[in-house]
Amino acid sequence: MKARLGIYLLLPVLLSTLLVVLACGGTKDPVTVTPPAESTPRSERPLSDAERKTVEEFDMQKQAIEEAWETIRTDFDQWRTGLTSCQRSAVHEVLQEFALQFNSVTVSARDLTRTSVTSGFADQLIVAAESEELAFRQLRDRWSPNNLSLFEAIEKERSKVANVQRRVEDQARELEEELREASDPETIKEVKEFAAVLHSVAHDWEAFHDGYSRLLRAAIALEDAEVIARLEQLFKLVSDVGERVDGIVSTGATEDRLEELQETARAEHKAFVDVFEKVIRKSEGPLTNGEDSDTPDEQGVSEDEETSQEEEASPTTRMILASLEPAIEKSRTILKEASDDVDEVLEGNMEEDLEDLRGFVNEFEQLKTKWEAFHRSYSNWRGSDGGCDRAQVYQSLDQFNIRASEIVRKARELPQAGYLLPVYELVLEAAEREEGSIRALRNSWQPFTVDAFIAVERERDIADRLRLQAGIALEELRSR
Repeated sequence: MKARLGIYLLLPVLLSTLLVVLACGGTKDPVTVTPPAESTPRSERPLSDAERKTVEEFDMQKQAIEEAWETIRTDFDQWRTGLTSCQRSAVHEVLQEFALQFNSVTVSARDLTRTSVTSGFADQLIVAAESEELAFRQLRDRWSPNNLSLFEAIEKERSKVANVQRRVEDQARELEEELREASDPETIKEVKEFAAVLHSVAHDWEAFHDGYSRLLRAAIALEDAEVIARLEQLFKLVSDVGERVDGIVSTGATEDRLEELQETARAEHKAFVDVFEKVIRKSEGPLTNGEDSDTPDEQGVSEDEETSQEEEASPTTRMILASLEPAIEKSRTILKEASDDVDEVLEGNMEEDLEDLRGFVNEFEQLKTKWEAFHRSYSNWRGSDGGCDRAQVYQSLDQFNIRASEIVRKARELPQAGYLLPVYELVLEAAEREEGSIRALRNSWQPFTVDAFIAVERERDIADRLRLQAGIALEELRSR
């Protein structure tokens, strides 16, 4: 009667275990539970005192295993609950915070003082900040585990920012030096003297340019002799300009600009002489390449055809004169830039500009400090693998695996008498399944995955049912 009652008591447990295993579809083989002695007819003879003592010893060891088992589970669950930095939601929260924090950097860049001397610097920094902020927003919106492209985009933007900051520092330093020198009384005196000479030379230089332009427009209606006569007049003017520019002496603030003017004047004078000589040669006869020509008979071309080809190859006087236009345009540009520089020094307020620049530099240093603090925060987070310490996780899993293996070892040391063997096998299988799930987790765990612990939970449920069956079977033995 007791044997039948034991079977009836075990049936619901066996059926529920079978349903769980089928529903889970686990990677391990389905649990095949062999009920204790009730699955086959057994003698209902009472246990002997020795056998009962063995059962009691088995139960005591099993209870000790159960207590250690539950302690491991409690520690594992607490550790898992505290593993928040390795969850996907934690990454999303951190990336959202980074995007919000960097916005304050962009706002600070937009708040930089903008004056005539600082607006160009501010624009460079604003563009760099907005570009990096966009990269962080994209990282926040598109992040997924093991996607490195978005992090690489952040590094590229940071490299660009570093280049922009260095460039602004260098340019601001150079401008500060120029403004400091330009505001010096000796420099202003020198610039005034240079300006007086430059304005005088510039007037005659422009007169040469205007005269040449009028000649170019009229050349189509003039004979070569008339063109040459007017070129002779212009030659005197351009030569005088060149001599006067070469005669200017300057040091300090105007030295570089003077050297540029002198080089431009020499180049224009040389180009004018080349044009003048070509016009003279053209007036003496058709321009050729300077090579001996074959006779018409040798070429098989008639005299009229040869004359026509020479006229097409020979440039017009106007075409020769027009070849000087690029040199004139360059001279006009350099001359205007020199005049503007001089006027800026004399008419501008260098001291006020210098004060504006120094104020901007202070603001930039504060912005840079804020920018670098953000980068350090991000680098620390990134260096810790997104705040998830993989090495620590693996170390913890190793410890849990060792502790679970100890449970398996103790389960194998339980008494294995024939009448206890079914109970022994249930306890051992439960321990091995749970230990195997922790070992598999150690070998396959990756941060930020949503299903990392599903297999452990599944095996734990199966182990609980096996342990329950073992307890029921053990009670059946003790009641004999």
